[in-house]
Amino acid sequence: MWYTVQEGDSLSKIARRFNTTVDEIKKLNSLTSNDLSIGQKLLIKPEAGDQPSTTSQGPTTSPGPSQSTMPPAHGTIEKAQHFATLTEERKDLPEKELKIMIYHFRAAYFFMSKMALDLPRQGEKMALCAYDQNGKCIKHVQTRETPCIVMPQYTNWALIGDYAIVINTNNNKISYAIVGDWGPQRVPADETIYISPYNLRGRLGEGSYELGRRLQIKDINIGDGSKAFQPSGIFYVVIPNSGEGMGTIPSNEEIDKKGEKLLNRLGGIKTVKYLMSKYYNINIQI
Repeated sequence: MWYTVQEGDSLSKIARRFNTTVDEIKKLNSLTSNDLSIGQKLLIKPEAGDQPSTTSQGPTTSPGPSQSTMPPAHGTIEKAQHFATLTEERKDLPEKELKIMIYHFRAAYFFMSKMALDLPRQGEKMALCAYDQNGKCIKHVQTRETPCIVMPQYTNWALIGDYAIVINTNNNKISYAIVGDWGPQRVPADETIYISPYNLRGRLGEGSYELGRRLQIKDINIGDGSKAFQPSGIFYVVIPNSGEGMGTIPSNEEIDKKGEKLLNRLGGIKTVKYLMSKYYNINIQI
Protein backbone atom coordinates (compact mmCIF):
# COMPACT_ATOMS: atom_id res chain seq x y z
CA MET A 1 0.00 0.00 0.00
CA TRP A 2 1.32 3.43 -0.98
CA TYR A 3 0.61 6.77 0.70
CA THR A 4 1.10 10.29 -0.69
CA VAL A 5 2.52 12.76 1.83
CA GLN A 6 0.19 15.67 2.58
CA GLU A 7 0.82 19.08 4.12
CA GLY A 8 1.35 18.72 7.88
CA ASP A 9 2.35 15.06 7.72
CA SER A 10 5.25 13.59 9.67
CA LEU A 11 6.59 10.06 9.82
CA SER A 12 5.25 9.56 13.34
CA LYS A 13 1.80 10.83 12.32
CA ILE A 14 1.71 8.54 9.29
CA ALA A 15 2.96 5.58 11.35
CA ARG A 16 0.16 6.05 13.91
CA ARG A 17 -2.44 6.36 11.16
CA PHE A 18 -1.49 3.03 9.61
CA ASN A 19 -0.59 1.20 12.81
CA THR A 20 3.08 0.79 11.97
CA THR A 21 6.38 2.33 13.12
CA VAL A 22 8.61 5.13 11.92
CA ASP A 23 11.55 2.72 11.62
CA GLU A 24 9.51 0.34 9.46
CA ILE A 25 8.46 3.13 7.06
CA LYS A 26 12.06 4.36 6.81
CA LYS A 27 13.30 0.85 6.13
CA LEU A 28 10.73 0.20 3.38
CA ASN A 29 11.54 3.49 1.64
CA SER A 30 15.31 3.63 2.24
CA LEU A 31 14.96 6.89 4.18
CA THR A 32 17.96 8.09 6.17
CA SER A 33 16.18 11.03 7.83
CA ASN A 34 12.68 11.97 8.97
CA ASP A 35 12.34 14.72 6.35
CA LEU A 36 9.35 14.48 4.00
CA SER A 37 8.15 16.50 1.02
CA ILE A 38 4.56 17.13 0.01
CA GLY A 39 3.55 14.74 -2.77
CA GLN A 40 6.20 12.18 -1.85
CA LYS A 41 5.10 8.55 -2.23
CA LEU A 42 5.74 6.23 0.74
CA LEU A 43 5.42 2.47 0.78
CA ILE A 44 3.52 1.70 4.01
CA LYS A 45 2.64 -1.98 3.83
CA PRO A 46 4.10 -4.14 1.04
CA GLU A 47 1.62 -5.98 -1.12
CA ALA A 48 2.31 -8.50 -3.86
CA GLY A 49 5.07 -7.11 -6.03
CA ASP A 50 5.93 -4.26 -3.64
CA GLN A 51 8.25 -6.09 -1.24
CA PRO A 52 11.83 -4.87 -1.74
CA SER A 53 14.46 -7.45 -2.57
CA THR A 54 17.24 -7.97 -0.05
CA THR A 55 19.47 -9.71 -2.59
CA SER A 56 22.66 -7.83 -3.42
CA GLN A 57 25.54 -8.86 -5.59
CA GLY A 58 27.82 -6.24 -4.08
CA PRO A 59 29.90 -3.72 -6.02
CA THR A 60 31.45 -4.68 -9.34
CA THR A 61 33.99 -3.05 -11.62
CA SER A 62 31.28 -2.68 -14.25
CA PRO A 63 28.30 -1.54 -12.16
CA GLY A 64 24.85 -2.73 -13.15
CA PRO A 65 21.58 -3.56 -11.39
CA SER A 66 20.47 -6.98 -10.28
CA GLN A 67 17.50 -8.36 -12.24
CA SER A 68 16.46 -10.75 -9.46
CA THR A 69 13.60 -8.53 -8.25
CA MET A 70 10.36 -9.21 -10.11
CA PRO A 71 7.99 -6.20 -10.18
CA PRO A 72 4.27 -6.66 -10.69
CA ALA A 73 2.94 -7.29 -14.18
CA HIS A 74 2.90 -4.16 -16.30
CA GLY A 75 -0.86 -3.85 -16.07
CA THR A 76 -0.70 -3.51 -12.27
CA ILE A 77 2.10 -0.94 -11.91
CA GLU A 78 0.63 2.31 -10.66
CA LYS A 79 0.68 5.32 -12.94
CA ALA A 80 3.42 7.92 -12.55
CA GLN A 81 2.25 11.44 -11.70
CA HIS A 82 3.31 14.54 -13.60
CA PHE A 83 5.24 16.62 -11.06
CA ALA A 84 6.68 19.57 -12.97
CA THR A 85 7.69 20.81 -16.41
CA LEU A 86 11.07 22.44 -17.07
CA THR A 87 11.59 24.57 -20.18
CA GLU A 88 15.24 24.54 -21.24
CA GLU A 89 16.92 26.85 -23.74
CA ARG A 90 18.82 24.68 -26.25
CA LYS A 91 21.03 26.29 -28.87
CA ASP A 92 21.59 22.90 -30.52
CA LEU A 93 17.90 22.44 -31.34
CA PRO A 94 16.01 24.08 -34.24
CA GLU A 95 13.18 25.15 -31.94
CA LYS A 96 15.75 26.61 -29.48
CA GLU A 97 13.99 25.19 -26.44
CA LEU A 98 12.91 21.87 -24.99
CA LYS A 99 10.23 21.01 -22.44
CA ILE A 100 11.32 18.36 -19.93
CA MET A 101 8.55 16.54 -18.07
CA ILE A 102 9.43 15.49 -14.52
CA TYR A 103 7.38 12.59 -13.10
CA HIS A 104 6.85 11.24 -9.60
CA PHE A 105 6.68 7.45 -9.24
CA ARG A 106 6.66 5.58 -5.92
CA ALA A 107 9.57 6.98 -3.89
CA ALA A 108 11.36 8.55 -6.87
CA TYR A 109 11.29 11.23 -9.57
CA PHE A 110 12.30 10.60 -13.17
CA PHE A 111 12.89 12.56 -16.37
CA MET A 112 14.59 12.25 -19.75
CA SER A 113 17.24 14.79 -20.70
CA LYS A 114 20.73 15.33 -22.09
CA MET A 115 24.10 14.86 -20.40
CA ALA A 116 26.58 17.69 -20.36
CA LEU A 117 29.70 17.30 -18.22
CA ASP A 118 30.45 19.38 -15.13
CA LEU A 119 34.26 19.44 -15.37
CA PRO A 120 36.40 21.18 -12.73
CA ARG A 121 39.18 23.39 -14.02
CA GLN A 122 42.74 22.35 -13.33
CA GLY A 123 43.44 22.58 -9.60
CA GLU A 124 39.88 23.63 -8.82
CA LYS A 125 37.95 21.94 -6.01
CA MET A 126 34.27 21.81 -6.69
CA ALA A 127 31.12 19.70 -6.61
CA LEU A 128 30.54 17.16 -3.84
CA CYS A 129 31.17 18.88 -0.54
CA ALA A 130 30.92 17.65 3.06
CA TYR A 131 29.82 20.33 5.53
CA ASP A 132 30.21 20.65 9.28
CA GLN A 133 27.39 21.65 11.62
CA ASN A 134 28.09 25.33 10.98
CA GLY A 135 27.70 24.96 7.24
CA LYS A 136 31.44 25.19 6.50
CA CYS A 137 32.76 22.92 3.77
CA ILE A 138 35.35 20.58 5.27
CA LYS A 139 36.01 18.24 2.33
CA HIS A 140 35.70 18.35 -1.45
CA VAL A 141 35.68 15.58 -4.02
CA GLN A 142 36.47 16.24 -7.65
CA THR A 143 33.47 15.35 -9.78
CA ARG A 144 35.82 13.76 -12.30
CA GLU A 145 36.35 10.84 -9.90
CA THR A 146 32.82 10.33 -8.54
CA PRO A 147 29.65 9.33 -10.45
CA CYS A 148 27.34 12.21 -9.67
CA ILE A 149 24.75 14.50 -11.19
CA VAL A 150 24.07 18.22 -10.83
CA MET A 151 20.63 19.41 -9.74
CA PRO A 152 19.24 22.95 -9.89
CA GLN A 153 19.81 25.10 -6.81
CA TYR A 154 16.10 25.48 -6.12
CA THR A 155 15.11 21.84 -6.53
CA ASN A 156 13.08 20.94 -3.43
CA TRP A 157 12.84 17.21 -4.12
CA ALA A 158 16.52 16.23 -4.17
CA LEU A 159 19.34 16.94 -1.73
CA ILE A 160 23.12 16.72 -1.95
CA GLY A 161 24.04 13.06 -1.47
CA ASP A 162 20.73 11.60 -2.66
CA TYR A 163 21.04 8.63 -4.99
CA ALA A 164 20.17 8.37 -8.67
CA ILE A 165 19.98 5.72 -11.36
CA VAL A 166 21.09 6.99 -14.77
CA ILE A 167 20.69 5.16 -18.08
CA ASN A 168 22.05 6.07 -21.51
CA THR A 169 19.27 4.77 -23.74
CA ASN A 170 21.46 5.31 -26.81
CA ASN A 171 23.73 2.38 -25.88
CA ASN A 172 21.97 0.65 -22.93
CA LYS A 173 24.67 1.66 -20.41
CA ILE A 174 23.56 2.14 -16.79
CA SER A 175 25.19 3.59 -13.69
CA TYR A 176 24.37 4.58 -10.15
CA ALA A 177 25.23 8.09 -9.01
CA ILE A 178 24.60 10.64 -6.29
CA VAL A 179 23.52 14.27 -6.37
CA GLY A 180 26.93 15.90 -6.09
CA ASP A 181 26.42 19.58 -6.80
CA TRP A 182 23.86 22.37 -6.95
CA GLY A 183 23.46 24.88 -9.72
CA PRO A 184 24.48 28.49 -8.92
CA GLN A 185 22.78 30.14 -5.93
CA ARG A 186 22.30 33.37 -7.83
CA VAL A 187 20.70 32.37 -11.08
CA PRO A 188 21.06 34.34 -14.32
CA ALA A 189 18.28 34.22 -16.86
CA ASP A 190 19.44 30.93 -18.38
CA GLU A 191 19.64 29.03 -15.10
CA THR A 192 16.82 27.21 -13.35
CA ILE A 193 14.15 29.36 -11.76
CA TYR A 194 10.60 28.70 -10.61
CA ILE A 195 7.87 30.26 -12.70
CA SER A 196 5.29 28.50 -10.54
CA PRO A 197 5.53 25.50 -8.18
CA TYR A 198 5.17 23.12 -11.12
CA ASN A 199 6.78 25.05 -13.95
CA LEU A 200 10.49 25.72 -14.21
CA ARG A 201 12.79 27.36 -16.69
CA GLY A 202 16.49 26.62 -16.89
CA ARG A 203 18.87 23.71 -17.37
CA LEU A 204 18.71 20.06 -16.40
CA GLY A 205 20.96 17.15 -17.26
CA GLU A 206 24.58 17.51 -16.10
CA GLY A 207 26.92 14.85 -14.77
CA SER A 208 30.51 14.18 -13.78
CA TYR A 209 33.26 12.81 -15.98
CA GLU A 210 33.10 9.46 -14.16
CA LEU A 211 29.38 9.19 -14.81
CA GLY A 212 29.87 10.13 -18.45
CA ARG A 213 32.62 7.50 -18.72
CA ARG A 214 30.40 4.79 -17.23
CA LEU A 215 27.59 5.70 -19.60
CA GLN A 216 29.95 6.14 -22.56
CA ILE A 217 28.32 9.36 -23.69
CA LYS A 218 29.27 10.82 -27.07
CA ASP A 219 32.94 11.90 -27.37
CA ILE A 220 33.79 10.97 -23.77
CA ASN A 221 36.99 9.25 -24.93
CA ILE A 222 38.32 12.26 -26.85
CA GLY A 223 41.04 14.14 -24.98
CA ASP A 224 40.13 15.23 -21.47
CA GLY A 225 36.40 14.74 -22.04
CA SER A 226 35.67 18.45 -22.41
CA LYS A 227 34.00 17.82 -25.78
CA ALA A 228 31.73 15.07 -24.43
CA PHE A 229 28.02 15.74 -24.79
CA GLN A 230 24.97 13.52 -25.24
CA PRO A 231 22.16 15.72 -26.61
CA SER A 232 19.30 13.39 -25.65
CA GLY A 233 18.29 9.97 -24.40
CA ILE A 234 19.64 10.08 -20.85
CA PHE A 235 17.10 8.70 -18.36
CA TYR A 236 17.43 9.93 -14.78
CA VAL A 237 15.76 8.43 -11.70
CA VAL A 238 16.36 10.48 -8.53
CA ILE A 239 15.45 9.04 -5.13
CA PRO A 240 14.85 11.76 -2.50
CA ASN A 241 15.88 11.30 1.13
CA SER A 242 18.10 8.37 0.15
CA GLY A 243 21.54 9.82 0.88
CA GLU A 244 23.60 10.14 4.02
CA GLY A 245 23.52 13.92 3.91
CA MET A 246 26.20 16.42 2.93
CA GLY A 247 28.50 15.36 5.75
CA THR A 248 29.23 11.94 4.24
CA ILE A 249 30.93 11.24 0.93
CA PRO A 250 30.55 7.57 -0.10
CA SER A 251 33.11 5.68 -2.15
CA ASN A 252 32.24 4.62 -5.69
CA GLU A 253 31.84 1.04 -4.45
CA GLU A 254 29.37 2.19 -1.78
CA ILE A 255 27.44 4.17 -4.39
CA ASP A 256 27.11 1.08 -6.57
CA LYS A 257 26.07 -1.18 -3.70
CA LYS A 258 23.42 1.14 -2.26
CA GLY A 259 22.23 2.21 -5.71
CA GLU A 260 21.49 -1.41 -6.56
CA LYS A 261 19.57 -1.85 -3.33
CA LEU A 262 17.46 1.25 -3.98
CA LEU A 263 16.74 0.16 -7.54
CA ASN A 264 15.46 -3.18 -6.26
CA ARG A 265 13.20 -1.39 -3.79
CA LEU A 266 11.66 0.57 -6.65
CA GLY A 267 10.80 -2.71 -8.35
CA GLY A 268 14.01 -3.58 -10.18
CA ILE A 269 15.18 -2.97 -13.70
CA LYS A 270 11.95 -4.35 -15.17
CA THR A 271 9.97 -1.50 -13.60
CA VAL A 272 12.46 1.08 -14.88
CA LYS A 273 12.26 -0.40 -18.39
CA TYR A 274 8.47 -0.27 -18.17
CA LEU A 275 8.55 3.45 -17.28
CA MET A 276 10.82 4.21 -20.24
CA SER A 277 8.56 2.23 -22.55
CA LYS A 278 5.30 3.75 -21.31
CA TYR A 279 6.34 7.40 -20.98
CA TYR A 280 9.05 7.72 -23.67
CA ASN A 281 8.36 4.83 -26.05
CA ILE A 282 11.94 3.62 -25.57
CA ASN A 283 12.77 -0.06 -25.22
CA ILE A 284 16.26 -1.04 -24.10
CA GLN A 285 18.09 -4.30 -23.54
CA ILE A 286 19.78 -4.44 -20.13
